[in-house]
Amino acid sequence: MFEVDQGLGPQWLAHRAPSLEPGLGLRPAHNAGPEKFYPHNAGKARSRAARRRALIASLLVMTAAGGLWTRLNTGPVIGSSGFKAQLDTVARATGFAIDMVVLTGHRFTPDSEIFDALDLPNARSLVSFDTEGVRRRLERLPWVLTADLTRVFPDRLDVRVSERKAYAVWMHDNHAQLIDASGRILSAINRGDGLGLPRVSGQGAPQEAERFLSVLARNSDVYARLEDAERVGERRWTLHLSGAVTVHLPPDGEAAALETLSHGGRLAQLLSVQNRIVDLRASGRVAVRQAGPG
Repeated sequence: MFEVDQGLGPQWLAHRAPSLEPGLGLRPAHNAGPEKFYPHNAGKARSRAARRRALIASLLVMTAAGGLWTRLNTGPVIGSSGFKAQLDTVARATGFAIDMVVLTGHRFTPDSEIFDALDLPNARSLVSFDTEGVRRRLERLPWVLTADLTRVFPDRLDVRVSERKAYAVWMHDNHAQLIDASGRILSAINRGDGLGLPRVSGQGAPQEAERFLSVLARNSDVYARLEDAERVGERRWTLHLSGAVTVHLPPDGEAAALETLSHGGRLAQLLSVQNRIVDLRASGRVAVRQAGPG
């Protein structure tokens, strides 16, 4: 267990979640399921009279907060930062401090990155909490696809994220990184971790990977032997297949080139010999040669 102290008085407790770090392979930040952060002083119960006073004060501050917040967000206001600070102070004093945060939906995003995006030291109550700004910061995190934040008055914040799915592995500069279907880089992994995902390489490969691999998947014989799809000059692809077979594809019409050769089993015959280079870059012409040693 470790404590997350935002300097606001109450503290949060959570299980330490191992981050997804380069060189460690793909590991979830923690097991799937809700992860709750409870206030350190949650065991102290309020008296009935105190609860009644807090409820009345909460109703009053909510009424005042609504008017002030509307004023702050409908146009230029002299000393608006002062209004916000006063509103924040009143809100905290009457029970609207953020005393509980509930995180759900994340597997590969470390808790620490989410808390950094929440920026709780600068949002000391639910009234001053910038939901939209935090949502944008969360969705800039590598794995986060969407983030939903719900303020549960008087003192709880619910954060639910949905994460992106790894689509392929991008090999570049002697590094391996997971990417999603849009080409967004998710995290680094060990070079030897295949994870059952196709591999692409070369400059510009992440942005074109989903389109090209979906085309290549139509030819199951080639796709099953794919070891690496290399983007060359950001304009065409070279396939590196098992058996040391290399296939150079044209800049345009790569699908048509493969489909033309597939008729009558010609492509399978060309790819059946190891250490062979098949060049389809010239329109209407197939060049075949043996690869050099090594």
